[in-house]
Amino acid sequence: GRGMASFFSWFTGRPSRDVALGKAVTEARERASRGRRREVTDLDLLLAILPDDDVMEALRGCGVDLLTLGEAVQRFVQETARVQKEGTVNPRPTVYHETVLRYAEVEAGHPGVTVTPLHLLRGMLMFSFCPSFSFLSEHGVTRARLLCALAHGSPSPESKPTAVQGELAQVVIHNDNFTNMDFVVDVLERVGGLEQPKATELMLQVHREGKSTLGAMFREDALKRAALINAYARRHGAPLLATVEEPD
Repeated sequence: GRGMASFFSWFTGRPSRDVALGKAVTEARERASRGRRREVTDLDLLLAILPDDDVMEALRGCGVDLLTLGEAVQRFVQETARVQKEGTVNPRPTVYHETVLRYAEVEAGHPGVTVTPLHLLRGMLMFSFCPSFSFLSEHGVTRARLLCALAHGSPSPESKPTAVQGELAQVVIHNDNFTNMDFVVDVLERVGGLEQPKATELMLQVHREGKSTLGAMFREDALKRAALINAYARRHGAPLLATVEEPD
């Protein structure tokens, strides 16, 4: 897990931006200049990263029509812009622009990681007051759905029906690259019914081996336990996944 230290890592060291993100930031500013706009916003950044391959794949994984999203954002930007009619245009970044860039760095985790357009997309889903958050949400993109799509190939992997037909089943916890380790332990204690030492042991097994199990139980109990784990994770914006499978 990243922990609170990485959350504030940009105070002591700023992650570097990759070439694609650097181009996106430049394109956002140039887009505002071409429109003779006084401000460059987070929506300019969103428009600038839409052509990025990783961003396109992630948004399509959430069921987004990229053309519809792009047209809606572009129309809103044009209709609400503060235009400078005369003189040299020097668009200044809005607080929303700066916020999503800063939290792209938070999403990257620490100064040693290069910040990408995909980190920027994730940063846009951190704060509901940012216009980019609003547009993405309207098109079905939430932080939890995006991370699930990235981690499991589906924005709602928990919706896949179980193939278990017998009386007994087991709840399987799956690893991903986004869920904080401490959060996994908390879920296993809170919902899995485990004491902290056992929850920590199971979390480490998930981390090392890719998955672990809560053990065999009645099928109906396993279905309820897995559903509650998934619901708790989604409510907290985490892609942690529990499935119900045949007992070993």
